[in-house]
Amino acid sequence: MKNNSHVNIIKKFQSVMECLRSLEIISDKDIKWESSGKINLHSWIQFALIKGGINSGLLAVPEIKIEYANPLDPKIFGLDKRKRNFSKVDVGFYDNDKTLLGVAEVYTLDTAHEARNSKEAGFLTPRDSLVHMVKNPKDDNKISFFILVVMLPRKADDIPYRAELKRKRIIDDNFVNGKNYYDHFVKDWKELKKEISKCDIQTSLVVITESEVEVI
Repeated sequence: MKNNSHVNIIKKFQSVMECLRSLEIISDKDIKWESSGKINLHSWIQFALIKGGINSGLLAVPEIKIEYANPLDPKIFGLDKRKRNFSKVDVGFYDNDKTLLGVAEVYTLDTAHEARNSKEAGFLTPRDSLVHMVKNPKDDNKISFFILVVMLPRKADDIPYRAELKRKRIIDDNFVNGKNYYDHFVKDWKELKKEISKCDIQTSLVVITESEVEVI
């Protein structure tokens, strides 16, 4: 069960997402960011992951804390911030003995750029904090799988933080004109998946577009 837990969770997650789409609880407009804030899209995706975990026979718990064995110092990324001793993740998956097996994180359109490194973004991004987390967990916080769920529409209706992202050269005029999040950012998330996988963790990247829930 443990070896295939992440695969089962993702399959069940896809089924729940299909149900939410068919009931129009989540619509194309939400994914394209026209009305996602109004429906709390992040929370609905988190709900689908929790249901996916429960339907796979696991205990699925929202907003868990992963403590570090060694603190994360943002100064190594040129950031004048205090050291961090833990990360909070969207969902933790446990067996019936309350042993932590894996975690999942959800990124909607307003955080789709956060697979970039912290120096480029100007703040501590998941690209660096998550890698530190999986490399430096306390013994009872070690995980065997990680599920990254990212919303990357191919034609968004809006660009959150547009001016700031342009100023930092994370996006350009071509991106602003096309608003193709998938083409522009999917490579960054693939690279983050690869970095987490190097820590002997089964890592899955699940990308939500207007047309599908794609497993990469």
